Amino acid sequence: LGLQLLVPAPCTMALSVMSQHARRMSAFIPFNSPQIQIPSPVLGRGFAAGAARSAAELSGSKVAPPAPPPPSFVASLFQAPPMALLLGFSGLAPFVGLTPPVAEYLLQSGAPLPVSMALDPGGWQKTYGACILSFLGGVHWGAAIQGGTNATSARLLWSVVPSLLAWPAVALPTPYGSAVLAGSLALAHGVDMRYARAGLFPPWYAGLRLPLTSLAVVSLITTSMLTSNHPWIDKTIKQFAHS
Repeated sequence: LGLQLLVPAPCTMALSVMSQHARRMSAFIPFNSPQIQIPSPVLGRGFAAGAARSAAELSGSKVAPPAPPPPSFVASLFQAPPMALLLGFSGLAPFVGLTPPVAEYLLQSGAPLPVSMALDPGGWQKTYGACILSFLGGVHWGAAIQGGTNATSARLLWSVVPSLLAWPAVALPTPYGSAVLAGSLALAHGVDMRYARAGLFPPWYAGLRLPLTSLAVVSLITTSMLTSNHPWIDKTIKQFAHS
């Protein structure tokens, strides 16, 4: 009686008609029916997710908590095992130390380099780069065979590609072999990032690969340019040295 005194008669009749219509519709279409779902592009993903969660809560079903976003590759670097960090960054020493300007500086500083390494640091760097490239392919072979008979053929095939690229690179002269290895390492890094995004590598492996591959590629490209006798490269290097 109090509600009827506060609400005018036309509003009371309208509310009654709306409630009767809602009861009729609920008899034919469930609350969580896909027929009354609104596509997420219309309302936005956040609104659609919230609406779906509210519907599930009203229907009494359990709602799983939202999954946390995966860490970025750079942030995951700090989650790497200490031994992986130690071995990974220690493996950069031959790349950086055998770059011709650095090797010359080490010789002038009295570093005990072998005679053959002192005479051809770029060649030794090229050979080491071929070993690392082959190792990166072996990582995929080991990961693939862990699945037993379920190992994917694509991953097994890719695991031997780095070795096939490293083999002729060693036989090429240093300027060309170093360039081939730099491109091959960049290609291997791209493939590894694709597998990491698919969850087939631990996140820390992808985070570790980024700085290691970047420095290795820069070192090989530097060696390729400094050991080349191409006139354009010589002219560019001289202009850069005088600038």
